[in-house]
Amino acid sequence: MAPSIPRTRVAAALRMKQIALDNQDRTIRRLRAQLATERQRLAATKKELEETRVALEASHKALVDEKDSLLQTIHGLQEANNAPPHSMVIGKKNRKKNRKRKRLRIFLWARER
Repeated sequence: MAPSIPRTRVAAALRMKQIALDNQDRTIRRLRAQLATERQRLAATKKELEETRVALEASHKALVDEKDSLLQTIHGLQEANNAPPHSMVIGKKNRKKNRKRKRLRIFLWARER
């Protein structure tokens, strides 16, 4: 009876190892399937993003072209009405902003002293 006990232990240990290997095999197969699914999902997302990027670039180009056309129309109307060019109006606004900023800097500098 004594010789059968070690064989039983060895057989039990081998069964436990086989069960562990089977579990690992199932885990590996499941993870591979998840990886394949995730890769497919990412490929679809990448394709959608690329299509969106192309559409946005086309939209941006159309908007830039429309803006240029509108600016040309504005300049034409200003010339027809003898109005000052848009750049002069912007320059005047910038000068006012710069004066305010300078006053603020002087005020803050004086307050620090």
